[in-house]
Amino acid sequence: MNDDKRRDIVRRVNRVLADADEDPARFADAATAWVHINEIPEGNWGAGGEIVRIEDIVALVSS
Repeated sequence: MNDDKRRDIVRRVNRVLADADEDPARFADAATAWVHINEIPEGNWGAGGEIVRIEDIVALVSS
């Protein structure tokens, strides 16, 4: 991911939290909710005793 994609994720998560809250305006305050994106570097997935790459996952969900 790049910064634009991360920024989009953070904004979307913040919006979902605000939409679900009784006081959505409080989510304009930076200290109300923190979003942690846990990226797993390419090559750090594995299944069946093998390394699974992004293209493998794409092929699996696309079939």
